[in-house]
Amino acid sequence: MPEFRYGPVEMYLVGFARAKPDPGAWDALTNVLATGAVRLLDVVVISKDSMGEVTLLELEGNHLLDLDIEPDPLADGLIAEEDLVELAAPMPRESSAVVLALELAFERTLAERLAQGGGEVLQTTRVPAPVVNAIIDLYEAVEGK
Repeated sequence: MPEFRYGPVEMYLVGFARAKPDPGAWDALTNVLATGAVRLLDVVVISKDSMGEVTLLELEGNHLLDLDIEPDPLADGLIAEEDLVELAAPMPRESSAVVLALELAFERTLAERLAQGGGEVLQTTRVPAPVVNAIIDLYEAVEGK
């Protein structure tokens, strides 16, 4: 019976129009992590200064840009440096971004159970939340709901 330590991982690139990520973003992440719905596997902050110089900051000892984050990532180094450099290229100067590697807890269980039955997920497609909400709003407006 297969047992997976980790499920599928989703990479999130969250951009900020200033040199440091907003503390509210960390609060949102901490709140979601506390529910157990996701596990934080890795996190890196990308910062681009006024000259276009890129700095990559790994989470170290729960301190990142003077912000406390709990808990520590479970798999530091999962996000490759070459991927980070590629993600940083189109960023505007004097901006920052956070790259998160998140595991959705239910997906690990689903993957284990599918594997037990001889199946595997071949492909997934993500529809961003703003698109889903816009489509549902449009549908409800047309249907008069």
